[in-house]
Amino acid sequence: MAPLASIQPTAPTSVAAHAVSELAVAVPVAAPAAVAHITVWDVRSGAVVGAFKGVNGVPSRAFDVAVTSPAAGARLSSISTSLLLASQPDKPIVHVWSWQKEQEMAKFTLPEKLTSLTVSNNGQYAVGGGESGRVFIWEMSSGNMLRMFDAHFKPVRAIRFTSDDEVFATCGGDATAHLWMTGRVVAPAEDERSPTAYHSLTGHTLPVTDARFSTGVSASSNLFTSSLDRTIRIWDTQTGSFLAKVVFPSSLLCVQPDPLGLHLYAGGQDGNIYIANMYKEGRDGQPLKLSTGDAVTSEPADGRILKGHLGPVTGLALSLTGRLVVSSSEDGTSITWDAVSRQIIRVHAPKLGPLADVKIILRPAFLLEPPTAEAPQPSVPVWKRFELNHSGSSVAQSSGNQVVVLPVHKQSAFESRNDHWQTEVFAEAMADVGTAIPFYDQATSMARRLDRLKAELTSQEVIEIAKLSRELELLRDHNQALRTANDELYQAAVRAATNEARSKSKTS
Repeated sequence: MAPLASIQPTAPTSVAAHAVSELAVAVPVAAPAAVAHITVWDVRSGAVVGAFKGVNGVPSRAFDVAVTSPAAGARLSSISTSLLLASQPDKPIVHVWSWQKEQEMAKFTLPEKLTSLTVSNNGQYAVGGGESGRVFIWEMSSGNMLRMFDAHFKPVRAIRFTSDDEVFATCGGDATAHLWMTGRVVAPAEDERSPTAYHSLTGHTLPVTDARFSTGVSASSNLFTSSLDRTIRIWDTQTGSFLAKVVFPSSLLCVQPDPLGLHLYAGGQDGNIYIANMYKEGRDGQPLKLSTGDAVTSEPADGRILKGHLGPVTGLALSLTGRLVVSSSEDGTSITWDAVSRQIIRVHAPKLGPLADVKIILRPAFLLEPPTAEAPQPSVPVWKRFELNHSGSSVAQSSGNQVVVLPVHKQSAFESRNDHWQTEVFAEAMADVGTAIPFYDQATSMARRLDRLKAELTSQEVIEIAKLSRELELLRDHNQALRTANDELYQAAVRAATNEARSKSKTS
């Protein structure tokens, strides 16, 4: 492969002018504090339009853009309804920016370090996945943590929503993916202690690295999961059934289907981007839809490979039309490709070190413009570090054609004191510890602060805290038992494979 310096970018064969401006957003894996920032540039012109500072790196799949419904009478693209969020790789912290300022506007301390973070398309919920395999769901409008539950045995690698937000998927280092009904998770039944995935997808033999839904509502969409086992598996979102498998020459770090569902882009650890057809050829050469159980092999010799990166491809994004492909890589570059001619249009090297991921978004209004009466500085409620009690009355809130029943969140004196405890007392605990230790591992420090808080509470509030503490201990014991069982099964499988190999070698 020729070095990047010798690659001559070629203009696209015919890229029509678009009224809608699209921006690419790339985040570094890690970078020195002097240059650490999230860079934003115009997809078609390549002009850098901003660099958002305050974070020294982001885990793959751990940043997103939150676009919430504007208030009545507000502009549809109002900057007050759009935020940029990113998790920090070495600390349990999430950073928040508005598009009006390059400096972060807020940052929140979380229960543990997040390895993935996404926001629902309607901007109602932020969902984060932790190193422990636990999933957290926050309500963007209030900052309340609606749910916290164990989803995987190993770190959560990616979280994705369907276009209608009715379903979200989580995938992890335990080689599994799960499908969750959003409404059931955020508004559980009174007797439900922990949500249950309505489909668990197994079949990969190595960690699942990324997941994507096809365009369309959840009832008619498919889920694509990529893995280090060199395959992409295709699943039916509604039934959870396995549809087809595509095998590639390299381990995969990311996947991106095109809007029409004709092609599939896969980013490899070898630096190549592979393109697979989402159909097969019949005997007469006519394209046929993939059948259940089909296995398609992507051959390196068929010419459907984008070559240009010198390191693993960490992220892929498509423009609205699907005509442009933007990729990020650990070689520190982001490349814009013409999807039809498969030629390089532009190489963007922001000098941030290895890149973790890339997204394409519509250009926000009032980008890097000072706040005005028309576009005031948005406010973001503090994200809570404990799960909200779901008992009490509820109200139905409409989200498009879907009605989701959510609990009413009334600010009480108890919640107000908890907010004070989270912002001040917990900050003292973190300073005492001297390092970013996950919240639930600070048993001693938490107990001291909890005793201080109890002195200000009524007897009923103390009983409620004791109940929550018992539930937390049960969850931790359950998680530890599952981890122990998983480790024992893994060791047994390794011993069985080793013994089988030894017996075969003796007989041969």
